[in-house]
Amino acid sequence: MLGSWKPNSSSRGWNVYTKVSCCLVAALALAAGCAERAIYDAHLLQARTALADAHKDLDEAIALVAQLRYDEAADRLSPLVETFDAADDPARAAEAMFWLAYCHEKQGRTDRAATLYESVIRSYPGTPAARQAADRLSRLGSTTFPSQTPSPPR
Repeated sequence: MLGSWKPNSSSRGWNVYTKVSCCLVAALALAAGCAERAIYDAHLLQARTALADAHKDLDEAIALVAQLRYDEAADRLSPLVETFDAADDPARAAEAMFWLAYCHEKQGRTDRAATLYESVIRSYPGTPAARQAADRLSRLGSTTFPSQTPSPPR
């Protein structure tokens, strides 16, 4: 027999089975750690790929706007706002929302467009899209911007 389950004096308390068991436990722990890292890397890669796809979708939607295909563009833009918000990319979320509002404006849905322009200004202040939204909102005849809402009298 190669060794026993009990430590023996010749190996200072470590017999063959104990050594092999320790090696197996260490290998499993290492493999588990690597597996967790691999899973993390796979999720990170998936998120980056989804974000790259969203950027491509935004560019394609803007191209549809340029082609005056507002219905198709709006269908593509609508989910992108949430996608960019979830990815913590407020500038792109603002851009997607701005173009969605623009599509509504061009389709004659000015109330919906004004609401979306106001959302861009309120949710993404300081972005280029917020400045464009303020300009479009003023062209629609709205004189009240979320940042300019008068305070109630005291």
